[in-house]
Amino acid sequence: MEPRRWWLHGAGALLTVAFAALAWRSGQPGPLPITWYLPAMGVAWLALAMGWRAQRGATATATVAIVAWALAARAAGFACAPLYEDDWARYLWDGWQVAGGHDPYATAPAEHFADRGLPPAIAVALDTVNHPDWPTIYGPLCQVLFAGAALIAPGALWAWKLLLAGIEIAALLVLRRRLPAPALLLYAWCPLLIQETWCSAHPDAVAMALLVAAWVLRARWALAGIAIGLALAARLHAAPVALVLIAARFGGNRGHAADATALLAQPAATGDGWRCALVAGATLALAYAPFLAIGDAGLAVTGRFAQAWDYNGLAHGLLALGLGDGVARVVCTLALVALLTWCAWSARRSADAWPAGLAQAGALALSPVVNPWYLVPALPWIAARPQAWTIVFALVLPLSYVHGLSLGDATLGSYQHPGWVRPLETAAVALALGWDCWRRCRMPRGRGDVPPFSGSGDAPPGSSSAQ
Repeated sequence: MEPRRWWLHGAGALLTVAFAALAWRSGQPGPLPITWYLPAMGVAWLALAMGWRAQRGATATATVAIVAWALAARAAGFACAPLYEDDWARYLWDGWQVAGGHDPYATAPAEHFADRGLPPAIAVALDTVNHPDWPTIYGPLCQVLFAGAALIAPGALWAWKLLLAGIEIAALLVLRRRLPAPALLLYAWCPLLIQETWCSAHPDAVAMALLVAAWVLRARWALAGIAIGLALAARLHAAPVALVLIAARFGGNRGHAADATALLAQPAATGDGWRCALVAGATLALAYAPFLAIGDAGLAVTGRFAQAWDYNGLAHGLLALGLGDGVARVVCTLALVALLTWCAWSARRSADAWPAGLAQAGALALSPVVNPWYLVPALPWIAARPQAWTIVFALVLPLSYVHGLSLGDATLGSYQHPGWVRPLETAAVALALGWDCWRRCRMPRGRGDVPPFSGSGDAPPGSSSAQ
């Protein structure tokens, strides 16, 4: 076996060991120490870097090793308890409500504290729900899936994880045929994806899988529109990626910029953007309709959350220090509109979806609320068109788990960060963005849209497949 292949297998084993260590420690009594979590995630990112280096120039069989170790790491993540998260309790409670024929948006969990006769597992979930005075904000498609898990095993997190695992693995298998080895490895081994989906069971991978389906099906505007609408019915914050996917359909037969991967190198759109957008909107409306017919489908709580919440904001947090929260929100909103307009225009001009990752990551960087799992819907496009700042963004986001609760620091609020966390995250992303800008300025004229790798093979152009 070639030395590079040994390194690839060694990196995959290291990635698996990192998540196996988290799974073992999360099963021990007491909370997971942050001094255990951060080194384990550091090892996982080191394994990703080693794998990236090892697979360069490898043969097509490298994808088999990449997928095999990705599945091994996911199996370890499946055995891991949710890390610094109790959102899982809301999933189990919502699923129980929907499976029983109740509207999960109509009442807050706190209104059911006096209920008698609940199954023990459901009672535990109810007692664990965070912000119990707020009704749920999860979309209707998530509610259907939560109910499916409740029908399998009420109150069992493994049932929800099992459904989520099947959806994410389906996306992985599709991407295996659409991404070359470098991009496939960046997606499949991404520690952020494995932690947030397989350890903590956040449902954002549902939206991601549907958005991948929408792009793969882009030759069929109706099916693509349905997939986009369902993705938004799962997670509304995946809207930046959805916008770019629809905008790319307005490109007509204008051709492509240099495509990063086979994921992007689909036949040019036929100018059916409006039809696709209408189908997506109709699908989203139909998904919400049964709940809107009897209530507000959680939209009021979602609006309240968007207006008042502040957690781990990067650009917003920096601006709020000098300008105040209100002005910072206005400035960030204007910047977000400009960013999404540019991304949509770029996608329309080149008729591909390469700006999707930039749109989602940029929207998060400008948002007052930056939970790590919000980046998951964009990870296939971040992997397909990697930029230093988007990779660094995914790398530093787990620092948001360094807060009063994980530190056991009574001087901080439960989810309050020490003073160094946000400046470190912001500085790392800003430096990486500066590096990207410097590298872009050094490109020969006319090469500004060329991604890090092109073509649809398993190795970058110019590499030797004989190594």
